[in-house]
Amino acid sequence: MKLIIKQLKLKVMKKLLLNTVTILSLAILSSCSKESSTPLPITKSSIIGKWKKIKTVEEGNEKTLSNCSKNAVYDYNENDTLYTTYPAEHCGVLSTNKVKYVISEQNGQGTIFTYGTENIKFLNANSFELSDNDEVETYQRQ
Repeated sequence: MKLIIKQLKLKVMKKLLLNTVTILSLAILSSCSKESSTPLPITKSSIIGKWKKIKTVEEGNEKTLSNCSKNAVYDYNENDTLYTTYPAEHCGVLSTNKVKYVISEQNGQGTIFTYGTENIKFLNANSFELSDNDEVETYQRQ
């Protein structure tokens, strides 16, 4: 009888150990970051389309975007032209700015030139960041 009890205890301990190892393995695997550490390629075709600004961080502090800034549409065209449209209902008057842009990559670092040169980093296919010395702006594809 004592032998049967020892065998049962051993089986229970093995199952508990196996379950514990399985749970810990799943926890470790699910906690791994899904974001790639490899930067997305910076190409002209990556930025073509309409974008909206979703966040501005200046000197480490997130700034509240005005309704005008939140609703402005940044349209990067294939002909190297950026059209920025500010809708009248949020900005008081409808206006569109037009400027040429140049996007480039060198040694994995991207830059874009519009009104000035800024660093560009694609977070994924639907969002990118523009940064200069003390400001980072995040844009999302529309």
